[in-house]
Amino acid sequence: MTIAASKSKLNKTMQVLSTLSDLQLDMIYNYAQFISTQPIVEYPQSNESAEQIVNRLAGLIPDEGKSLEDYRMERLEERYGPLD
Repeated sequence: MTIAASKSKLNKTMQVLSTLSDLQLDMIYNYAQFISTQPIVEYPQSNESAEQIVNRLAGLIPDEGKSLEDYRMERLEERYGPLD
């Protein structure tokens, strides 16, 4: 990010902050302190298309010709026993 872009975001943020109450400012300050202590996790960038990801995930769900409602009822019965 360029210095000019950073200054622009800072100016916009200051404009918004100037409209808030002291309580709201305290909440934002506390949140900013919290997130500044959190590690920044960078995930590796994937070259897969959305279609490739969906196709890969779709293979995890068995296709037994059942409807979504059938699968749902099956899972509920596994968890809670026969449903009448």
